[in-house]
Amino acid sequence: MRIFINLLFLRPGKVGGTETFTVNLVKNLLEIDTKNEYLLILSRNNKKNFDFAFQKSKFLECDFDNNSRLKRVSFEQFTLPKKLKEQKADLLIAPANTGLINSPCKQLLIIHDLIYFVYPEYFSWVKRTYLKNLVKYSCKKAIRIVTVSQNTKDDIIKYVGEEEEKIDIIYEGVDFEKFSKTAREEGQNFVQKQYGIQKYIYSPTSLYPHKNNDSLIKAFAKLKTTKKIPQKLIITGNDPYKKIDWLKNVILECKMENEVFYLGRVPSEHLPYLYSGADLTTYLSSYEGFGLPVLEAMAASCPVLSSNRSSLPEIVGDAAILVNPFEIDEIANKMNELLTDEKLRKECITKGLKRAKEFSWENVAKRLIQTYNKL
Repeated sequence: MRIFINLLFLRPGKVGGTETFTVNLVKNLLEIDTKNEYLLILSRNNKKNFDFAFQKSKFLECDFDNNSRLKRVSFEQFTLPKKLKEQKADLLIAPANTGLINSPCKQLLIIHDLIYFVYPEYFSWVKRTYLKNLVKYSCKKAIRIVTVSQNTKDDIIKYVGEEEEKIDIIYEGVDFEKFSKTAREEGQNFVQKQYGIQKYIYSPTSLYPHKNNDSLIKAFAKLKTTKKIPQKLIITGNDPYKKIDWLKNVILECKMENEVFYLGRVPSEHLPYLYSGADLTTYLSSYEGFGLPVLEAMAASCPVLSSNRSSLPEIVGDAAILVNPFEIDEIANKMNELLTDEKLRKECITKGLKRAKEFSWENVAKRLIQTYNKL
């Protein structure tokens, strides 16, 4: 088959975990699949993300900056179908929730989450209306839908109305070698040198409202005042909705100005050090399509405190401590347990390593190949 992968959505550093998923998926598809022919649809500003593919695939490069949503959507819906027809495409993989309204070939749609259905208040009326309608229509037009968790599959059935039989679950992977090779002391030394912080709790989230950074900071402040814990708190991730002033206000209200550090989006090569050097990784999101950071932390031998909402219990299994992300006392108590109970810490680390090994990008690619070879 001639398989095209639409990568025009990928704006480097701005689409979060979907970027990690897509880059690793493409890399492993090209390494594993020698029967099908792959053609990558790229824009001029995300081509560098796929340098590894130059010798293994062909490119349909679009000469525009995909930071312009209007240009991208116009190209996808009006120009791309013509190019796919000219190129005699057999299948289009749409890896970021939306596909083409009119496609000359079969479409396989990958949906990561439906946050615009679950939390519509986070989006403008125009954006949420556009996304809801296009996602619904994309699902109807797709010959097959792939999603990354049972929780998201349930959301697709609930909000979109798709039949269960049309949806396949393929869990995301984690680069176990990347995150497991950094020793704890090495991570601690790197973070101290790079960021000037020694003992710390790590939260690899972002400033999306549903990440519940306010709950985390309040629970952390309670531990600092009642248990006198020595750790600082490090938060990293994007700030897509310009919430930095809100975060600063929460920190000020909790009197944690010298204890909580928001580092923004850090280079991906820093992540193994941040995880391995941390005394604890927290992930208190109330909604996740998958929740890759919990597996990254586990692969780095860091105990994890996770939200008990949406897909996260499904992903962590029994390898993390689960809490209600809105219950400050519960969060503080469980954080303290993971910081002070060595038996519990070792148990979480051992189970976490075992759990993380169950998820690989190679398996993601193999499962996807099996899915469309049956079409």
